[in-house]
Order: sequence, then C-alpha cells, then structure tokens
Amino acid sequence: AVEQKRQKFYASHNTFDSTTPLAFLKQQYRLNDAQYLLLLLVVAPAFDPSFARLYAFIHNHFERDYPTLSLYIEIFSTPNSNKAYLERLIAPGSILISEGLIELRTISSILPPNVQPLCLPMRIQSFIGGIDMIDSSLSAYTELRTRASLKTPTMLTEKQHHEWYSRIEKIRAISKSGRALPLCYITGPAGAGKRRFAQEVAALLNRELLCVDIKA
Repeated sequence: AVEQKRQKFYASHNTFDSTTPLAFLKQQYRLNDAQYLLLLLVVAPAFDPSFARLYAFIHNHFERDYPTLSLYIEIFSTPNSNKAYLERLIAPGSILISEGLIELRTISSILPPNVQPLCLPMRIQSFIGGIDMIDSSLSAYTELRTRASLKTPTMLTEKQHHEWYSRIEKIRAISKSGRALPLCYITGPAGAGKRRFAQEVAALLNRELLCVDIKA
C-alpha cells in the first residue's frame, strides 16, 4: 500500500499540467522535486481522508494520522538522499515555511520538529481547491474589481481616447502573440480614473483586477 501511494504521488507530479493550481505553485515558487513532494504530502489528506489512515499506518501510531517530515523521509528518501538537506525542508527559513505554503504545528514541546504535524493553510487549500477568496489578513488592504463592474465609460478627450486605445491594441496584439506582457504603469492625480483604466487592461486579458495598498 505504501509503494502504491508512493507511485501515485510520483504519477501526480509528472502529469500535472501548467494550468493546475499545484503546478502553478511549483512554478511560481520554483520548488524543486523534494520541496514539491513534501507539499503534495501535506496537500493529500486535505482532499482525500484515506491518506490520514495511511499516514497513521506508516507512523505505526493511530493518533499520528497527519503528515510529518519523518513520514516524508520514510516514504521518499533513498540511500543516496541528502538527509541533512531533507531535515532543512521545514526549517524557519525554508521556502515552504517562510512563504506560508505549509505550516509546522507544535503539539508537544518535547517532540522534535520532524515529527510535529505539517498543515496546509486554509488560503492554500482554497487556492488548490479552486475557491477564489482574499485571505482575511489581506482584505483590509485589497479591493477586487470584477469584470462585471466595468460599466462606467472613461471620460477622455478625443486625443486621449485615441492614445489610450492605441496602447490597448498593442497589449492585445502582444497577448495574442504569446509574448511576455509589458508592465503597465498608469499615473495621474487622484480621481483621474487610474484604477478604471487598469481594470480595462485586466478585462482585455480576461482577468479581474486586484488593487493592493502597498504602503499599508
């Protein structure tokens, strides 16, 4: 059963296409195979309860039905694995921990970190599950503008209208060509409609607009 689950993990790793949330996380954070497999180990029981029973079986302890680093090492390490590197996968400065992709939960002060539970943050679980949400810790500093709210016409002179939409057409052409999109920098005084113009660019790319107060 352990070997079957191991093969299932590897098969999943090799068959995710670039449009899946997990593949996006792997690419966005440049996770190597070891980091990605540890992430998968933590993700699995959040979506399939049968993994919890398997984890308890491998731990040989019915109460330890959660992912741990020791479980990861038990399943995925080989005689040639760098054990010191694997131990650092959940160190405070490691990318999985520091970027909040997984969390290390302390259930006992006498247990070493490698047998403490690894958990999936709700925002990551929601993202992988396809649920669009703004994390509660960010909601005070963000505003999501949907394409459905793009109804107010822009207030432009004829010259401004021509200049703006000529740039829109350039972005459209770049988008269709598959080339990397340019950075769009829109400046102007308060009330000039900068967010409205940014929303129009986002709509052109079939995206919503997320406004973030960077200073806050």
